[in-house]
Amino acid sequence: MSLIRLLTYFVVGYLFWKFLKWLVAPAKKRGDSSGGNPGGKAMLLIKCNACGMFITESRALMVRGRAYCSTACAGTAANRA
Repeated sequence: MSLIRLLTYFVVGYLFWKFLKWLVAPAKKRGDSSGGNPGGKAMLLIKCNACGMFITESRALMVRGRAYCSTACAGTAANRA
């Protein structure tokens, strides 16, 4: 019975050690990502003038100084004007 108890303590201790090692590891080693944000810099969100959806500034379509999320929204806004 004591051999089984010793093996159980060994396995539990080993798993605990691996967990602590994983916990202290840098985020990149753990596989965490910053949501596809290279460099981890903050991204500015802007609102589409047609539908109101929030998009990143880099993905926005700028037409006559206004931001749109897609060509469909930009076309809809052009048809209204």
